[in-house]
Amino acid sequence: MGITPDLSNQIVEFIAQYVPITEALKILLTLHAQPDKLWTLEELANESRQSAALVEDYVKFLHTNGLVVREKSRLRYAPASPELAAAVNALVQAYNERPVSLIRAIYSPPPSSKAKLFADAFKIRKE
Repeated sequence: MGITPDLSNQIVEFIAQYVPITEALKILLTLHAQPDKLWTLEELANESRQSAALVEDYVKFLHTNGLVVREKSRLRYAPASPELAAAVNALVQAYNERPVSLIRAIYSPPPSSKAKLFADAFKIRKE
């Protein structure tokens, strides 16, 4: 499992890559809840109860990473691949079932890649 034993590695890895803070989680959850809605930055800031500056920065990040599309001056949730959609769905399910574990995972540092490579060197592999 991942950093927290009740979250899958997929969720932990998604958090490490796409959800840097809990405020970002709120924005992503808000977008996911109404995938067909075209949002202005102001509407999204009000609905997610976040600052407009934070929403703008995070939406740029989501757009760059294929989770949000822009349509003129509005945006909407639109994962670029089925894998991204499945990862967000798993994140939402984990948030609904284990919100404390999910928030802990957001604030836990991701495992060091060097430490992971070192640990993986000792795994027994089938030939």
